Amino acid sequence: MKTPKLDILFEDQRIIVVNKPAGMIVEENPFEKVNVQALVQEHLNKNTKRTKPPYLGVIHRLDRVTSGVILFAKKKSLLKEINEDFREQKVYKKYWALLSKPFENDKGEIKAYIRKDQKSKSSIVTDHKTRASKACGLKYNLLKNDRKMFMYEIEPGEGKFHQIRVLLSHAGSPILGDIKYGDKGFLKNKVALHAAEIEIKHRKLKYAAPLPLDEYWDNFR
Repeated sequence: MKTPKLDILFEDQRIIVVNKPAGMIVEENPFEKVNVQALVQEHLNKNTKRTKPPYLGVIHRLDRVTSGVILFAKKKSLLKEINEDFREQKVYKKYWALLSKPFENDKGEIKAYIRKDQKSKSSIVTDHKTRASKACGLKYNLLKNDRKMFMYEIEPGEGKFHQIRVLLSHAGSPILGDIKYGDKGFLKNKVALHAAEIEIKHRKLKYAAPLPLDEYWDNFR
């Protein structure tokens, strides 16, 4: 497997922001040498004169099948601060998703309770709150369509496991290529979900990632 080029969107002394390709995991693990964290660490190692590898903290994650903007901390203090921002829901995120079936209204909101199923590594919608389920939601807004595919802007209210994917599927419109949640899979380890923007207003941090180069986004550039 050819190692992909690291797509750096922004970098300074405290943070590095990259555009993650779909199909790649974020964090290092013993089984997959090619991952975003390893690529970022390699980049930092090449650009330092110190013998000790520079610090790198994983601030948040994206699903393997999802592309888009992701943040890494170069300082432990920043990692701690932004982790707290996530816990306090002070982080705004915007996604783009392609659906083959549109919603009745161009704008709307989906709310439900979901729980994580460890065995299937998926999220499941429940009819009501249980000990294992959590309330969550998202807002959607139709941006463009080519009469075959429909591009929506998605704003998740929380950051639960597979939240966007399972809620869109539950509402009758799974993400294009998301075989786990009811659509037809046509690209290995990829779905048409892209983390387009992340913002932490009180820190004056805002970063965006352009549309992926995958062919299913071609009609929406």
